Amino acid sequence: MGIIEKYRIDASYVRGFGDADGTCQGNIVQLANTNYELLFAIMTYLHSVNIKSGIYTHKIIMSQITGKPHKRTYTLVISGVDNLARYAVLIGFNIDYKMEHLTTWIKSQCAGRRKPGNLETYYKYIELKSLGVGVTRMSKILNLTLSNLQYRIKYKYPIADDLIEALTPFQPK
Repeated sequence: MGIIEKYRIDASYVRGFGDADGTCQGNIVQLANTNYELLFAIMTYLHSVNIKSGIYTHKIIMSQITGKPHKRTYTLVISGVDNLARYAVLIGFNIDYKMEHLTTWIKSQCAGRRKPGNLETYYKYIELKSLGVGVTRMSKILNLTLSNLQYRIKYKYPIADDLIEALTPFQPK
């Protein structure tokens, strides 16, 4: 039995965990806990859906009330606009203010990633792709060099517009 199966980790589990023990500070989502193995299982699940994250350890501090040491705490951190956008679409938050904070920041970062003139090329690309047109022929139809089209397919097209569209229902009021 793998670690994901042991804890029964899926998107709804991570969403609930984020609602309870998570924070969203715009450019970063943090999930904190004293159980390293549990955070490792969540990180493993996130990596399986192509969301990069890392776990950081905090020093043990002494309680000001009892004088005894607190348990060591760990924080799973998700950062970077592409990782946060995937997190928002695939997992998200049930708590409105957390989701609104996250999506507002993502949209602010994605705005201007593509000039309006390129949007038309993007939609033509999607149409040609759905028709099964090959990349070489597509580059000629779109009047782009093959390397320019390959760059756009690899770095520009996969995330920004699709995820912004997917996030539209979560626009803050």
